[in-house]
Amino acid sequence: MSFKKTLFGGLILFGAFFVLCLVHGANKIETHLKNQTEQKLKKQGFNEVHTAVDGRIVVLQGKLSSKKEKAAAERLVASVWGVRTVVNHIRVQRPASAFSAGVTRFVKEIQQTTVHFAPNRWAISPSNRILLDCLADSLKKYSHMSIRIVGFSDSLGNLARNKIISRKRAEAVRDYFLGKGISSSRLVVEGKGSRDFCASNQTDEGRWKNRRVEFRVLETP
Repeated sequence: MSFKKTLFGGLILFGAFFVLCLVHGANKIETHLKNQTEQKLKKQGFNEVHTAVDGRIVVLQGKLSSKKEKAAAERLVASVWGVRTVVNHIRVQRPASAFSAGVTRFVKEIQQTTVHFAPNRWAISPSNRILLDCLADSLKKYSHMSIRIVGFSDSLGNLARNKIISRKRAEAVRDYFLGKGISSSRLVVEGKGSRDFCASNQTDEGRWKNRRVEFRVLETP
């Protein structure tokens, strides 16, 4: 009986020792992978990227300035011997200065763009399409921005009619943007009629300038 107890106790001790060896080995592997992956990242200039290791799974954390850099960091870590899986949790965060400069250009472009219309008309002319296509591209790039589309008319005709025409011009521009894939939630329309004129209504040129649509930025970061 004592022999069986001794044997049983020995097996328990051996099992415990075996488990400890496995845990110790796993910890050594994880430490080795963490050191190797972080050294390789630092060597390539990825100083804001850090790793967490679970077995042979490496999790990437931190931030980089582009998706291209994010993919490059993942490929770099995947090339380390012993790594089986890479989980990429790196955040892409553009430099604030570059982003702010881009927004400033976008706001300036919006505020300086004006499209004009024929008398009593709200159809989008070919020359207007060129301008609106440029704005649509900018709206897609800065998808967090919303704009107000404001229509105007000249002073010919009665005020009520001019109010309707000015809004139809704004709606025509909005519909053009919708056709380009811009969400309606980002486009607000308004018709101001002939009250807010920007030029004299006593000349053909002045009236042409007044038959317009202007744009206002509603949201900035």
